[in-house]
Amino acid sequence: AASAASPPPSEFAPSSSAPRTDATRTAAITAAPASGDPNARSSAALDAWTLGLLRILERQKRYPQAAVARREEGTVRVVFVIDRQGGLIDVRVRESSGSAALDAEALALIRRTAPFSPPPADIPGRELQFTFPIDFVLADGARARRR
Repeated sequence: AASAASPPPSEFAPSSSAPRTDATRTAAITAAPASGDPNARSSAALDAWTLGLLRILERQKRYPQAAVARREEGTVRVVFVIDRQGGLIDVRVRESSGSAALDAEALALIRRTAPFSPPPADIPGRELQFTFPIDFVLADGARARRR
């Protein structure tokens, strides 16, 4: 059972003390399903599945060359919907970073990563909707990974 101080089981928040995987950028990508009311067992399954998805997204994320040249940083909040097989149904920017290049990369990230592995069978619903904030942060003096 989760304590009162724990985040809701449908949310995943990576630890801020985790090592950075790329010296040129950091990503705080968190996910929270926007629908469904999973029980504790399905919540744990969803958390594990989401963690795997977040790792894949982090490996696939690219910092756009144009944004690097302009020293643009920001957070893009994307909303995407997948079906029971992991197929992408829809993706859109919910909140812009203020940079067209960063917004476009956030959308491209979701599209190029799809299809996703199917969500756990005990997660309710024919479709699952997620909201992810995707942070783009340049490290001073580091070379960014190019498109």
